[in-house]
Amino acid sequence: MKDHDEATTSSSVAYMMRWVEVPMMRSPVAVLALVMVICGGPSWAEQRFVEHVIIPAERGGEFVLGHYGTAMGPHWTPIEAQVRALEAGLPAYLARAAPAASRLRQGLAGYRAQYIGIVRDGRQVVFANWFCDALGTDWRQRPVIVDDGGDCFFQVEYDPSGGTYVHLMINGNG
Repeated sequence: MKDHDEATTSSSVAYMMRWVEVPMMRSPVAVLALVMVICGGPSWAEQRFVEHVIIPAERGGEFVLGHYGTAMGPHWTPIEAQVRALEAGLPAYLARAAPAASRLRQGLAGYRAQYIGIVRDGRQVVFANWFCDALGTDWRQRPVIVDDGGDCFFQVEYDPSGGTYVHLMINGNG
C-alpha cells in the first residue's frame, strides 16, 4: 500500500508540474522574467519600489515650502498607483535628463522619497523629493531639505495624467 501511495503522489506531482510549467512558459511575462534572470537583468532588489512616504494634502505646504520658498497650494494627496507609476518611469527619465549625474545612472537603490501633491498651472502633479541620506531627520514626518549634497538629493515633478516628468532639480556639490 505504501508503494501505491508514493507512486500516486509522485505521478500527481509530475502531473501538477506539467500543468504549471506549460501555462507559465506560454506567458510573455514569465518568459521575459526567465530571460532577465538568465541574462543578468535587474535583480529583484532593483525592481522593488523605493521606501517612500505620501504626504497628506493638509501637510503638503510644509514639505514644499523649503524647496520652492512658497507653499505652492492647493495640495492634494497622491495615491499609491500614481507613486508606483512615477517610480517605474523615473530611471528612464533620469537617464535622458541627467546623464552626467553618475549616482543617478547607477540606479535608485538606497534612495528614499517623499511625495506631495501640488497644483501647477491648474494641473495636479506629484512633487517628489528624493534623497540617499535623511541626515538624521525623521523623514516620514519631516521634510528633508538639504543645500548642496550633489546627486544624493534631487526633486522632480510628475504629471500622472500624462505620465510626464518636469522640473528636475539636482542639488549642487558644495
